[in-house]
Amino acid sequence: MAYGNEIYIDSSLGTDTGTGTAGDPYGNLAYAFTTEGTLATGTYRFNVKGTTYLAPETNLGTLP
Repeated sequence: MAYGNEIYIDSSLGTDTGTGTAGDPYGNLAYAFTTEGTLATGTYRFNVKGTTYLAPETNLGTLP
């Protein structure tokens, strides 16, 4: 599957900052979803630093 939008998150930053790029990642997953949700068009892939597939941080069922 091709992704039109690559979004980057580094939860170790722990802040509501960043632009979602590899060089300036969002500080947390909730902020990334909220910010990107207002811009939502196309297909997204969220790249979360330091997590693996199905880790609690990337399991959408555990988001607040």
